[in-house]
Amino acid sequence: MQQTNPRTPDDEPLLSLGQREQRAKIPAAEKQRARNDDPLTQITIMDGVTAYRLGGWESAQSTQAHRQYERFEDGDKGMRSRIVTYGWVYCRWGRARKFKDGKAADVPEAHGPAWKGGFREFTDVEGAPDWLGMERAEREALREGVVGGYEAGGRSSGDVKGKGWAVEVEEGVEDEDDVEAQLRRESGL
Repeated sequence: MQQTNPRTPDDEPLLSLGQREQRAKIPAAEKQRARNDDPLTQITIMDGVTAYRLGGWESAQSTQAHRQYERFEDGDKGMRSRIVTYGWVYCRWGRARKFKDGKAADVPEAHGPAWKGGFREFTDVEGAPDWLGMERAEREALREGVVGGYEAGGRSSGDVKGKGWAVEVEEGVEDEDDVEAQLRRESGL
């Protein structure tokens, strides 16, 4: 990260020869734009661990068996923390995604000329389940069940209560989980 930091000057003596050659090929406008880039976490390898303990500032004579505080009244006040391990992450330099009203609102110019809309949703990765699509389909199936379950009088046969949906229920259905299972079968989920 230190070698590829866009804020590191090109004449920095700690830069490797390969990094210097790579930086020489970058146009000045791109170098200027990249100065506002931040480290972005792509993969969290291990979370950091921080230990917290209640209590004020301990005196030098304090031991684990017998705690002594600088001021007696501070024994139950405050919180102390100590980092046990640091987090390990894989990062890259760039700009974070921007959202407006729940939709991506990235400005391509802010990411530079090499950026080709490079953000991918988790569900776009091969092998990852499209859980949002499955949830939408399930909600739609429940809505269709509501419309299809009404009779002429405006009430459903079976009078099943649960999640605010009125549905026509098969014989032998006794609880809410059975109703949901029936809806999934009927909608093909």
